[in-house]
Amino acid sequence: MGCTDDTGTSGDKGTSGNMGKSGDVGKSGDGNYIIAELEINGDNKNTFVRILNSYEESVRKYIISKKRNESAYSNEDELKDGTITINNNKISFDYTHYFDKEGKYTIKYTFNHPITKADFMFSDCRAFTKLDLTHFKTESITNMWSMFRDCGAKIIDVSQFNTENVTNMAGMVEACVNVEELDVSKFNTQKVTDMNSMFTICTKLKDLDLSNFDTKNVSNMSNMFSGCESLQTLDLSSFNTEKVTTMESMFLSCKSLINVEVGSFNTKNVKSFFTMFSNCESIQSIHLSNFTTENLKEATNMFSGCINLSYIDLSNFHIKDANLVNIFLDCDKLMKSNIRTEDQKILDEFPE
Repeated sequence: MGCTDDTGTSGDKGTSGNMGKSGDVGKSGDGNYIIAELEINGDNKNTFVRILNSYEESVRKYIISKKRNESAYSNEDELKDGTITINNNKISFDYTHYFDKEGKYTIKYTFNHPITKADFMFSDCRAFTKLDLTHFKTESITNMWSMFRDCGAKIIDVSQFNTENVTNMAGMVEACVNVEELDVSKFNTQKVTDMNSMFTICTKLKDLDLSNFDTKNVSNMSNMFSGCESLQTLDLSSFNTEKVTTMESMFLSCKSLINVEVGSFNTKNVKSFFTMFSNCESIQSIHLSNFTTENLKEATNMFSGCINLSYIDLSNFHIKDANLVNIFLDCDKLMKSNIRTEDQKILDEFPE
Protein backbone atom coordinates (compact mmCIF):
# COMPACT_ATOMS: atom_id res chain seq x y z
CA MET A 1 0.00 0.00 0.00
CA GLY A 2 2.98 2.33 0.24
CA CYS A 3 4.72 4.35 -2.44
CA THR A 4 7.73 2.86 -4.15
CA ASP A 5 10.51 4.04 -6.41
CA ASP A 6 13.26 2.29 -8.33
CA THR A 7 15.42 1.94 -5.22
CA GLY A 8 12.99 0.09 -2.96
CA THR A 9 9.76 0.14 -1.00
CA SER A 10 8.66 2.72 1.53
CA GLY A 11 7.07 1.76 4.81
CA ASP A 12 10.04 0.47 6.78
CA LYS A 13 10.20 1.83 10.29
CA GLY A 14 13.31 3.78 11.14
CA THR A 15 13.83 5.12 7.61
CA SER A 16 13.06 8.50 6.20
CA GLY A 17 11.31 7.16 3.14
CA ASN A 18 11.89 8.27 -0.43
CA MET A 19 10.96 11.88 0.06
CA GLY A 20 14.17 13.08 1.73
CA LYS A 21 15.43 13.40 5.28
CA SER A 22 13.83 15.61 7.87
CA GLY A 23 14.87 17.30 11.08
CA ASP A 24 14.50 15.66 14.47
CA VAL A 25 10.92 14.82 15.31
CA GLY A 26 9.70 16.68 18.36
CA LYS A 27 11.46 19.95 17.65
CA SER A 28 8.94 22.60 16.77
CA GLY A 29 10.97 25.11 14.78
CA ASP A 30 9.12 25.96 11.61
CA GLY A 31 7.60 22.49 11.39
CA ASN A 32 3.95 21.86 10.69
CA TYR A 33 2.51 19.50 13.32
CA ILE A 34 -0.61 17.42 13.39
CA ILE A 35 -1.21 15.39 16.54
CA ALA A 36 -3.92 12.75 16.44
CA GLU A 37 -4.99 10.12 18.93
CA LEU A 38 -6.01 6.88 17.30
CA GLU A 39 -7.76 4.08 19.16
CA ILE A 40 -8.17 0.70 17.51
CA ASN A 41 -10.53 -1.83 19.06
CA GLY A 42 -12.25 -5.02 18.03
CA ASP A 43 -11.19 -8.33 16.48
CA ASN A 44 -9.93 -6.95 13.20
CA LYS A 45 -6.19 -6.53 13.64
CA ASN A 46 -5.81 -5.41 10.05
CA THR A 47 -7.28 -2.01 10.85
CA PHE A 48 -5.50 0.72 8.94
CA VAL A 49 -5.68 4.45 8.49
CA ARG A 50 -4.88 6.63 5.56
CA ILE A 51 -1.98 8.83 6.50
CA LEU A 52 -2.09 12.22 4.81
CA ASN A 53 -4.66 10.94 2.37
CA SER A 54 -4.66 14.18 0.41
CA TYR A 55 -1.10 13.50 -0.67
CA GLU A 56 -1.76 10.04 -2.06
CA GLU A 57 -2.19 11.12 -5.65
CA SER A 58 0.44 13.83 -5.41
CA VAL A 59 3.02 11.44 -4.01
CA ARG A 60 2.28 8.92 -6.75
CA LYS A 61 2.72 11.59 -9.43
CA TYR A 62 5.88 12.78 -7.73
CA ILE A 63 7.43 9.32 -7.79
CA ILE A 64 6.41 8.82 -11.43
CA SER A 65 7.83 12.20 -12.39
CA LYS A 66 11.18 11.28 -10.84
CA LYS A 67 11.29 8.14 -12.96
CA ARG A 68 10.53 10.15 -16.06
CA ASN A 69 12.82 12.95 -15.01
CA GLU A 70 10.11 15.53 -15.30
CA SER A 71 8.03 17.59 -12.88
CA ALA A 72 4.43 16.47 -12.41
CA TYR A 73 3.78 18.46 -9.26
CA SER A 74 3.94 22.24 -9.11
CA ASN A 75 4.96 22.53 -5.46
CA GLU A 76 7.28 19.63 -4.73
CA ASP A 77 8.54 21.29 -1.56
CA GLU A 78 5.32 20.23 0.14
CA LEU A 79 6.22 16.60 -0.40
CA LYS A 80 9.85 16.76 0.68
CA ASP A 81 11.29 16.49 4.18
CA GLY A 82 8.14 15.04 5.72
CA THR A 83 8.24 12.58 8.61
CA ILE A 84 5.60 10.57 10.44
CA THR A 85 5.92 9.00 13.87
CA ILE A 86 3.57 6.52 15.49
CA ASN A 87 4.03 6.14 19.25
CA ASN A 88 7.41 7.85 18.87
CA ASN A 89 8.58 5.39 16.21
CA LYS A 90 9.63 7.11 13.04
CA ILE A 91 8.23 5.58 9.86
CA SER A 92 8.77 6.35 6.22
CA PHE A 93 6.62 8.69 4.18
CA ASP A 94 3.73 6.36 3.45
CA TYR A 95 0.10 7.19 2.81
CA THR A 96 -1.38 4.18 4.57
CA HIS A 97 -0.35 2.32 7.69
CA TYR A 98 -1.59 -1.01 9.04
CA PHE A 99 -1.71 -1.80 12.76
CA ASP A 100 -1.10 -5.34 13.97
CA LYS A 101 -2.86 -5.02 17.32
CA GLU A 102 -5.61 -3.11 19.06
CA GLY A 103 -4.88 -0.14 21.29
CA LYS A 104 -4.34 3.59 21.38
CA TYR A 105 -1.86 5.19 19.04
CA THR A 106 -0.56 8.72 18.83
CA ILE A 107 0.41 9.84 15.35
CA LYS A 108 2.51 12.91 14.65
CA TYR A 109 3.11 14.39 11.23
CA THR A 110 5.91 16.89 10.76
CA PHE A 111 6.52 19.06 7.72
CA ASN A 112 9.23 21.61 7.19
CA HIS A 113 7.21 23.52 4.61
CA PRO A 114 3.71 24.99 4.88
CA ILE A 115 0.93 22.75 3.61
CA THR A 116 -1.37 24.44 1.09
CA LYS A 117 -3.74 21.55 0.33
CA ALA A 118 -5.60 19.53 2.96
CA ASP A 119 -8.31 18.00 0.75
CA PHE A 120 -9.26 14.47 1.90
CA MET A 121 -6.44 14.58 4.47
CA PHE A 122 -8.37 12.57 7.11
CA SER A 123 -11.03 11.16 4.82
CA ASP A 124 -12.27 7.66 5.76
CA CYS A 125 -10.13 7.56 8.92
CA ARG A 126 -12.86 5.69 10.76
CA ALA A 127 -10.50 4.38 13.45
CA PHE A 128 -9.77 7.81 14.87
CA THR A 129 -11.47 8.63 18.16
CA LYS A 130 -9.95 12.09 18.65
CA LEU A 131 -8.17 14.61 16.48
CA ASP A 132 -6.19 17.24 18.38
CA LEU A 133 -5.26 19.82 15.77
CA THR A 134 -4.46 22.72 18.07
CA HIS A 135 -0.87 22.85 16.77
CA PHE A 136 -1.72 22.37 13.12
CA LYS A 137 -0.55 25.38 11.12
CA THR A 138 -3.22 26.14 8.53
CA GLU A 139 -2.51 29.72 7.50
CA SER A 140 -1.21 28.61 4.08
CA ILE A 141 -3.99 26.14 3.31
CA THR A 142 -6.32 27.06 0.45
CA ASN A 143 -8.25 23.80 0.05
CA MET A 144 -10.08 21.92 2.85
CA TRP A 145 -12.40 20.01 0.52
CA SER A 146 -13.58 16.81 2.30
CA MET A 147 -10.75 17.19 4.82
CA PHE A 148 -12.54 15.08 7.47
CA ARG A 149 -15.10 13.34 5.27
CA ASP A 150 -16.36 10.12 6.88
CA CYS A 151 -13.90 10.45 9.76
CA GLY A 152 -14.92 8.42 12.79
CA ALA A 153 -13.56 10.77 15.46
CA LYS A 154 -15.87 11.91 18.24
CA ILE A 155 -13.76 15.02 18.85
CA ILE A 156 -12.33 17.12 16.04
CA ASP A 157 -10.72 20.27 17.41
CA VAL A 158 -10.58 22.87 14.65
CA SER A 159 -11.14 25.82 16.98
CA GLN A 160 -7.67 27.27 16.32
CA PHE A 161 -7.72 26.89 12.55
CA ASN A 162 -6.56 29.90 10.57
CA THR A 163 -8.73 29.70 7.46
CA GLU A 164 -8.08 33.15 6.00
CA ASN A 165 -6.81 31.73 2.69
CA VAL A 166 -9.21 28.80 2.27
CA THR A 167 -11.40 28.95 -0.84
CA ASN A 168 -12.99 25.48 -0.71
CA MET A 169 -14.74 23.98 2.33
CA ALA A 170 -17.05 21.65 0.41
CA GLY A 171 -17.67 18.42 2.30
CA MET A 172 -15.22 19.45 5.01
CA VAL A 173 -16.85 17.41 7.80
CA GLU A 174 -19.28 15.44 5.65
CA ALA A 175 -20.53 12.20 7.21
CA CYS A 176 -18.68 12.73 10.50
CA VAL A 177 -21.45 10.83 12.21
CA ASN A 178 -19.84 10.68 15.67
CA VAL A 179 -19.14 14.39 16.15
CA GLU A 180 -21.51 16.08 18.61
CA GLU A 181 -19.75 19.44 18.93
CA LEU A 182 -17.77 21.42 16.40
CA ASP A 183 -16.31 24.85 17.12
CA VAL A 184 -16.06 26.81 13.87
CA SER A 185 -16.90 30.14 15.50
CA LYS A 186 -13.49 31.61 14.66
CA PHE A 187 -13.40 30.54 11.04
CA ASN A 188 -12.50 33.26 8.56
CA THR A 189 -14.49 32.37 5.44
CA GLN A 190 -14.11 35.56 3.44
CA LYS A 191 -12.42 33.77 0.51
CA VAL A 192 -14.55 30.63 0.51
CA THR A 193 -16.58 30.05 -2.66
CA ASP A 194 -17.89 26.53 -2.08
CA MET A 195 -19.67 25.22 1.06
CA ASN A 196 -21.46 22.38 -0.69
CA SER A 197 -22.11 19.49 1.77
CA MET A 198 -19.91 21.14 4.39
CA PHE A 199 -21.78 19.64 7.38
CA THR A 200 -23.95 17.06 5.65
CA ILE A 201 -24.83 13.85 7.55
CA CYS A 202 -23.28 15.06 10.80
CA THR A 203 -26.13 13.21 12.46
CA LYS A 204 -25.12 13.85 16.09
CA LEU A 205 -24.15 17.49 15.72
CA LYS A 206 -26.39 19.42 18.10
CA ASP A 207 -25.24 23.00 17.75
CA LEU A 208 -23.40 25.25 15.29
CA ASP A 209 -22.25 28.82 15.81
CA LEU A 210 -21.92 30.31 12.33
CA SER A 211 -22.32 33.94 13.37
CA ASN A 212 -18.79 34.76 12.23
CA PHE A 213 -19.16 33.24 8.78
CA ASP A 214 -18.56 35.66 5.92
CA THR A 215 -20.30 34.09 2.93
CA LYS A 216 -20.21 36.96 0.48
CA ASN A 217 -18.20 34.94 -2.06
CA VAL A 218 -19.96 31.59 -1.67
CA SER A 219 -21.82 30.38 -4.76
CA ASN A 220 -22.75 26.82 -3.72
CA MET A 221 -24.64 25.95 -0.53
CA SER A 222 -26.30 22.76 -1.73
CA ASN A 223 -26.59 20.00 0.91
CA MET A 224 -24.78 22.23 3.38
CA PHE A 225 -26.71 20.90 6.42
CA SER A 226 -28.57 17.96 4.90
CA GLY A 227 -28.89 14.98 7.20
CA CYS A 228 -28.01 16.95 10.35
CA GLU A 229 -30.73 15.12 12.24
CA SER A 230 -29.93 16.50 15.72
CA LEU A 231 -29.77 20.23 14.94
CA GLN A 232 -32.78 22.02 16.46
CA THR A 233 -31.99 25.63 15.56
CA LEU A 234 -29.84 27.37 13.00
CA ASP A 235 -29.18 31.10 13.04
CA LEU A 236 -27.99 32.06 9.57
CA SER A 237 -29.04 35.70 9.87
CA SER A 238 -25.48 36.85 9.18
CA PHE A 239 -25.23 34.97 5.89
CA ASN A 240 -24.69 36.96 2.70
CA THR A 241 -26.04 34.82 -0.13
CA GLU A 242 -26.06 37.26 -3.02
CA LYS A 243 -23.70 35.08 -5.08
CA VAL A 244 -25.32 31.74 -4.25
CA THR A 245 -26.77 29.96 -7.29
CA THR A 246 -27.96 26.74 -5.63
CA MET A 247 -29.51 25.92 -2.26
CA GLU A 248 -30.52 22.46 -3.37
CA SER A 249 -31.18 20.12 -0.41
CA MET A 250 -29.63 22.66 1.93
CA PHE A 251 -31.68 21.52 4.98
CA LEU A 252 -32.85 18.16 3.65
CA SER A 253 -33.78 15.72 6.45
CA CYS A 254 -32.89 18.06 9.30
CA LYS A 255 -35.53 16.13 11.21
CA SER A 256 -35.16 17.92 14.57
CA LEU A 257 -34.95 21.43 13.15
CA ILE A 258 -37.58 23.63 14.80
CA ASN A 259 -36.35 27.02 13.70
CA VAL A 260 -34.03 28.21 10.97
CA GLU A 261 -33.30 31.92 10.63
CA VAL A 262 -32.83 32.75 6.95
CA GLY A 263 -34.18 36.30 7.08
CA SER A 264 -31.06 37.78 5.52
CA PHE A 265 -30.97 35.47 2.51
CA ASN A 266 -30.71 37.15 -0.87
CA THR A 267 -31.90 34.59 -3.41
CA LYS A 268 -31.93 36.68 -6.57
CA ASN A 269 -29.34 34.43 -8.25
CA VAL A 270 -30.56 31.10 -6.91
CA LYS A 271 -31.65 28.66 -9.60
CA SER A 272 -32.53 25.66 -7.46
CA PHE A 273 -34.45 25.11 -4.23
CA PHE A 274 -34.85 21.40 -5.00
CA THR A 275 -35.71 19.52 -1.73
CA MET A 276 -34.37 22.50 0.22
CA PHE A 277 -36.52 21.85 3.33
CA SER A 278 -37.70 18.36 2.46
CA ASN A 279 -38.26 16.04 5.45
CA CYS A 280 -37.77 18.78 8.04
CA GLU A 281 -40.28 16.93 10.16
CA SER A 282 -40.26 19.17 13.25
CA ILE A 283 -40.56 22.59 11.66
CA GLN A 284 -43.98 24.24 12.05
CA SER A 285 -43.57 27.51 10.19
CA ILE A 286 -41.23 28.79 7.49
CA HIS A 287 -40.86 32.51 6.80
CA LEU A 288 -39.38 33.22 3.38
CA SER A 289 -40.87 36.64 2.71
CA ASN A 290 -37.44 37.95 1.71
CA PHE A 291 -36.88 35.20 -0.87
CA THR A 292 -37.15 36.26 -4.52
CA THR A 293 -37.35 33.90 -7.44
CA GLU A 294 -36.49 35.79 -10.61
CA ASN A 295 -33.89 33.16 -11.66
CA LEU A 296 -35.50 30.11 -10.09
CA LYS A 297 -35.73 27.02 -12.31
CA GLU A 298 -36.25 24.16 -9.86
CA ALA A 299 -38.28 23.87 -6.64
CA THR A 300 -39.46 20.26 -6.83
CA ASN A 301 -40.15 18.76 -3.38
CA MET A 302 -39.00 21.97 -1.71
CA PHE A 303 -41.17 21.37 1.39
CA SER A 304 -42.19 17.74 0.88
CA GLY A 305 -42.27 15.63 4.02
CA CYS A 306 -42.60 18.63 6.37
CA ILE A 307 -45.29 16.75 8.24
CA ASN A 308 -45.77 19.37 10.97
CA LEU A 309 -45.61 22.47 8.79
CA SER A 310 -48.74 24.58 9.30
CA TYR A 311 -47.75 28.03 8.00
CA ILE A 312 -45.49 29.26 5.23
CA ASP A 313 -44.75 32.75 3.90
CA LEU A 314 -43.88 32.83 0.19
CA SER A 315 -45.14 36.36 -0.37
CA ASN A 316 -42.31 37.37 -2.73
CA PHE A 317 -42.33 34.18 -4.76
CA HIS A 318 -43.24 34.98 -8.37
CA ILE A 319 -42.86 31.84 -10.41
CA LYS A 320 -42.19 32.09 -14.12
CA ASP A 321 -41.25 28.68 -15.50
CA ALA A 322 -39.77 26.93 -12.45
CA ASN A 323 -40.59 23.30 -11.75
CA LEU A 324 -42.87 23.02 -8.66
CA VAL A 325 -43.72 19.31 -8.75
CA ASN A 326 -44.68 17.93 -5.32
CA ILE A 327 -43.60 21.12 -3.60
CA PHE A 328 -46.08 20.45 -0.74
CA LEU A 329 -46.14 16.66 -0.86
CA ASP A 330 -46.95 15.07 2.53
CA CYS A 331 -47.30 18.41 4.30
CA ASP A 332 -50.16 16.88 6.24
CA LYS A 333 -50.94 19.82 8.55
CA LEU A 334 -50.64 22.59 5.99
CA MET A 335 -53.82 24.22 4.70
CA LYS A 336 -53.98 26.23 1.52
CA SER A 337 -55.28 29.20 3.50
CA ASN A 338 -52.03 29.22 5.51
CA ILE A 339 -49.82 29.62 2.47
CA ARG A 340 -49.07 33.31 2.13
CA THR A 341 -48.68 33.96 -1.55
CA GLU A 342 -50.39 35.73 -4.43
CA ASP A 343 -48.89 33.42 -7.01
CA GLN A 344 -51.61 31.17 -8.37
CA LYS A 345 -49.03 28.75 -9.79
CA ILE A 346 -47.94 27.94 -6.26
CA LEU A 347 -51.48 27.51 -4.97
CA ASP A 348 -52.32 25.25 -7.90
CA GLU A 349 -49.62 22.85 -6.70
CA PHE A 350 -51.31 22.37 -3.34
CA PRO A 351 -52.77 18.85 -3.22
CA GLU A 352 -56.53 18.80 -2.80
